[in-house]
Amino acid sequence: MIKEFPYKKIAVIGSGFAGLTSAIELASLGYKVTVLEK
Repeated sequence: MIKEFPYKKIAVIGSGFAGLTSAIELASLGYKVTVLEK
């Protein structure tokens, strides 16, 4: 079950497999996702 949050912006730290998968899934749910990588 996915909990609704009032904010639609999310930053994902790290662009490895898990980070990119999470970013894609969140973007498909309507979130504005920023991926940060050093």
